Amino acid sequence: MKKPKLTVVRRVAGAVAACALTAAMGAALVGCSSNAKNTEEMSVAWTSNAGEYNLDPTNNYMGWQGSYLGIYEQLFRIDGNFDPQPMLAESAEMVNDTTWKITLRDGVTFQNGDSMDAQAVKDCLNRTMEMNARAKKSLDIANMEADGNVLTVTTNSLNAAFKNELCEPVASIINVNCGAADEKPVGTGPYKIDSVADNGDVELSSYDSYWQGNPTIKTVHAKYLTDDQSKVSALQSGEVSALMNVADDQLSALSDTSKYTLHQTNQARAHMLYFNMQSSIMQDDAVREAVSMCIDRDSYVSSIYNNSAEAAHAAFPDSSGYADGVTCDGFDVEKAKQILADAGYADTDGDGILEKDGKKLSLKIVTYQANAALPKDCEALSSQLSQIGIGSDIEVAEKIATRLGQSDWEIGTMAYSTLPTGNPYTYLSTVMGSTGASNYGHYSNAKVDALLDQLKKTSDEATQKQLVQQIQQIALDDHAYVYMVHTLVNDVTAADVQNLAMQGQYDWLNYQMSYK
Repeated sequence: MKKPKLTVVRRVAGAVAACALTAAMGAALVGCSSNAKNTEEMSVAWTSNAGEYNLDPTNNYMGWQGSYLGIYEQLFRIDGNFDPQPMLAESAEMVNDTTWKITLRDGVTFQNGDSMDAQAVKDCLNRTMEMNARAKKSLDIANMEADGNVLTVTTNSLNAAFKNELCEPVASIINVNCGAADEKPVGTGPYKIDSVADNGDVELSSYDSYWQGNPTIKTVHAKYLTDDQSKVSALQSGEVSALMNVADDQLSALSDTSKYTLHQTNQARAHMLYFNMQSSIMQDDAVREAVSMCIDRDSYVSSIYNNSAEAAHAAFPDSSGYADGVTCDGFDVEKAKQILADAGYADTDGDGILEKDGKKLSLKIVTYQANAALPKDCEALSSQLSQIGIGSDIEVAEKIATRLGQSDWEIGTMAYSTLPTGNPYTYLSTVMGSTGASNYGHYSNAKVDALLDQLKKTSDEATQKQLVQQIQQIALDDHAYVYMVHTLVNDVTAADVQNLAMQGQYDWLNYQMSYK
C-alpha cells in the first residue's frame, strides 16, 4: 500500500566546533579537556516523552526507547516518508488474505552471539503478544511456523497493514532466552546494555558483530534527563554531545550553528486532550464542547511553540492527506459560555465558577513534565476555562500512562506519533477503538468500531483516506478528543557530531554516528 509522501526532515547544519573550553569552565568536563578527545566514546542525554522509562519493548508505548538507544530493532522500519522498509526482514509476502511469508536476513545475530532465525523471531513475537494486549490485538496472529530464516504467519483476519504493524517498537525483536528483558534486553542493534542505573542512566557498549557494520563509537553514556534546562546546560557545558527531544522554547539557547546542529523530524506527532467519559462531569456533551472551544491553537503555536508547530484540527497533520475535510470546534469563548448556559449551568453564588444541580463545574487536568510544552498548554487552557466559568486543577504526573489508567480525572494530555507504523489504523484503533489499549478516556462508538474494522482490511489508498477521515470526524463531533498542535521533534548535537540524527521514526543511536 502506497502511503502519502511527507517532507519530514529539516536539518540545520552548523560548522565544526572546536572542543576547547575556557579556563573558567574547567578542563574536567566530560567530553572536552586539555587532552585529545576520545573519539570512540560519547555521552548523550536521552529522555522519555511519557515521563517513564522501561527498556523492555513490550512495555506499553515505551518500546521505542530501546530503539532510540540502538539496543534492538524491528523486522521492518518506517522511513522518513512513513513507508515500511526492510530491516531485520528482507521481505514480507502476502500469500493470501490471512497468510504472510516473512524472509529474514541471513547472518544477523543477537548481542550474545545467538542467531536471529525464524524460531527466535517466533518466540519473541509470542512473548510480545502474551505480555502486551495492544500488540496481541494489532498483530492478530493465529499461528506461526518457523523454518530456518522463513517465518510463515497466519492472522485471524485480513490485516492489510500487517507489515506496518511489524514496524511498531512493541514488536521489536529481542532474544527471549537471555533472562529478564525488563532489566537488560538483548537485541540485534549496534549497542548492547552494560548497566542501567536506578535513575535511568544507561551504559552501552558497541556490538562489534552488528550486521550492518562495526559501530564507530565504542562506548556510550546515555544520561537520563527530563528537565529541559538541565539538558541544555549539559550540552552547553560539554557534559553531553547530544540531546533528544529539546523543547521548542529552549532552541534559542542552542542557536549558535558554530557550536550546535539542530535536527528536526516530522513524526506526525500530535499534542492532544482526552476527555474522561467515565467522569460524571465529562459525560455532559455541553461541557466537552465548551472545553474544546477554549483551545486557542494559534496562540499556542506562537507563544508556547515559538512558531515551530502547526495548529491541529485532526489527529493527523494536513501534509499526510488523512485530515482533508476534517473539522473541529474553533476557538470561541462567547459561544462556549452560551452552550453552558443553555445546558443549565449558572454561577449562583458569584464566585466565578458555574454550578449545576448543586455541583461546581471544576475539572482535574492531568499532564506530565517530561514533555515541557504540555503543562504550558494546560496552563493556557486553565486560563481560558476560567473565562467561561469552569474551574480547574492541574496535576503534573510523573508517569502519565499509569496516571491516565486511573479514573479520577476529567482531562488528560498526551503527545503521540499518530503514524507510528506509517499506517493510520494503528493509532486510531489504539486510541479511538472501544477496546483500544490507549483509549484512556473510555470513548466508545459502535460506528467508529465498524469503520475501524473496515480500515484494517483495506489496502486501497482512496478508501483508506475516506475511512480515516470519517473516523476522526465522528470522534471530534462526539467531543471525545481535542487536537491542539502538531509538532516537530527537535534533536540537537554538538557541531562535531555526525550521523546521530533520526534516520527514521525510531532511530537515534546508530552504528554510523561519530565525531567529525
